[in-house]
Amino acid sequence: MGLHVGNEGIRLKVRTINVSNDQDEAVLNILESDVFKNGLQLIKTAQPALVPLSALAHGLTRMILTRNRNISVQDIDLGLDFSTILMRPHLAEGSYLAVPS
Repeated sequence: MGLHVGNEGIRLKVRTINVSNDQDEAVLNILESDVFKNGLQLIKTAQPALVPLSALAHGLTRMILTRNRNISVQDIDLGLDFSTILMRPHLAEGSYLAVPS
């Protein structure tokens, strides 16, 4: 409503970016907590062979939980062309609504 469009139409481009995931961040906060790190230190003294395995598991878990940071989850590119140029796809004049699924 109230958008003035030229004779050739308008192009709308919308992108949604996932900045972070609350559940992933909660698990990462647990992994980075002092209580968890102190528990790993206790394991280190009891069984030194578990140190490389726990470091690998920690790194792998961190990689999995941060994989969805700052990625595009929605990309809408909608061209509403009202021109009389024959080679372009045309839309009739009227009201349009874009709803993400």
